[in-house]
Amino acid sequence: MIGKLKKLLALKPNNIVMLIEVWFKLFLAWLSFSCLPQSTATRIWFRENAVDIKQEMSPPNSDKEAVVRDIVKLLQIAVSHHIANLTCLHRVLVLKNVLKKKGITASIIIGVRKDKSKLAAHAWLQIGNDVIDDQKSYTDQFKPLNDQNSANLIFLNTQKKN
Repeated sequence: MIGKLKKLLALKPNNIVMLIEVWFKLFLAWLSFSCLPQSTATRIWFRENAVDIKQEMSPPNSDKEAVVRDIVKLLQIAVSHHIANLTCLHRVLVLKNVLKKKGITASIIIGVRKDKSKLAAHAWLQIGNDVIDDQKSYTDQFKPLNDQNSANLIFLNTQKKN
């Protein structure tokens, strides 16, 4: 416990503030998806993040790369010390939100794969073709749902349930 506190205090003051902000945003994302109908929570968070699955991004310059690395590291710290059971979707929505505040545009990618008889899904962030919050070897196992036909299929399936 003391070792963790020392690591926390070793952070720069602005990073401590950012860590607290990320922790609370993760909590809000978890709470939204836990207490609200999924369609409502999704609409709120995706509107907040202005998600456009066809949007093209250019890779960041070296200054932005350092900011992205720092924010991803703070997010990982917040996730590892969180009280909520967070999913990849919670993480990417919060990370995209924090990056957007810093003027950095990233794309949310949602991918699927078939595991035996089940369909598995995973969400991650990319800037250009670079995965920024996950291992590329892991995200490569999923087929991104980033074309218009896939987006329409997801939209139609969610509309049938509501």
